[in-house]
Amino acid sequence: MVKRNKPVRPPREGTVVGRCEAFCETGTEGIVWSVYEDGKTGYDGLNCLDNGDFLQIFNDAARTDVAWEGEIKLKYPPATRFNRGIQRGANEKEWADYFFKERPATVILADSWKKMKADKRADERERKKTLQEINSACYDGVPVKTLKKIQIKPRE
Repeated sequence: MVKRNKPVRPPREGTVVGRCEAFCETGTEGIVWSVYEDGKTGYDGLNCLDNGDFLQIFNDAARTDVAWEGEIKLKYPPATRFNRGIQRGANEKEWADYFFKERPATVILADSWKKMKADKRADERERKKTLQEINSACYDGVPVKTLKKIQIKPRE
């Protein structure tokens, strides 16, 4: 669980924007934590959370102030009011309140979230490789062109 003010920028594909929903009906045998997608109706708008999804819950309708965000990792303790699990590390009452109060939310579905993490790791590996090449060039006696100094004159 991470609390911060600035939300993660979700990808266009594999993202659901809507509001938290504590979905329950005959046959679910408890609450199914979901996000109800904006602009859809009925079951078409219902997106049940799965382990591996990345969820952002917001304090405001503009989706600028993050109340909670993290990867979904539901645990299923034997003594809970909610048979469909509680997020690991989250307070059970706070977690439930987000959904019962229908807070604005964004979900990056598991496949898209995995791709985002893999892309970030690849970018980091590429950055490290570039830095190693620069360091190697400097230490191996290869001349590295330095930047020219610029002189900034104060305005008169």
